[in-house]
Amino acid sequence: MKRKERQQRTGRKVFWKKASSTVEAAFVLPMILSIILICLSLSYFLYNRLLITQTAYIAALRGSRLEWGSASESHGEAGRACEELLGGRLLFTQDPGLQIKALGKNITVSIKIRQEIPFRGMTGIFTGNRDPEWVAVGKAVKQNPYRFIRDHRMLTHLADQRKEESPGKEKRKNNPAKSL
Repeated sequence: MKRKERQQRTGRKVFWKKASSTVEAAFVLPMILSIILICLSLSYFLYNRLLITQTAYIAALRGSRLEWGSASESHGEAGRACEELLGGRLLFTQDPGLQIKALGKNITVSIKIRQEIPFRGMTGIFTGNRDPEWVAVGKAVKQNPYRFIRDHRMLTHLADQRKEESPGKEKRKNNPAKSL
């Protein structure tokens, strides 16, 4: 009765907005929360993927630094590097599968992880309720660092000599107006 009386007195319709914000929040809030949780879950995947890729390459590089060492020494150095770099930093994973091959001058480090899905109800739609597996492979070739430095210095020295021998050619290249 009060509603009809109010409409008759003012001549306008009265809208009751008591529960409209509650109903809107009931729809919007779960969607926003779902988007935040999915982004957080995807950031865990990206972080772990980048970490194992970086670890594989750095471990292979550290194992390749022992040019005169045996394959077992290179293997041990790469294994220590993996333990040091991964040391409890992986999120939502079990122990990573580590495989190191040191054959001749080639060193290959392979890291395989199975990442547990932190919010399975939210991301199970996209992954089909399976935990994704990531594999990263790092390869390196043993190099003689002393020889590399000597070769670099020799090439730099030869390039400097060439510049000193032909200064006229450089001037023509630098000033195209004079060459015409």
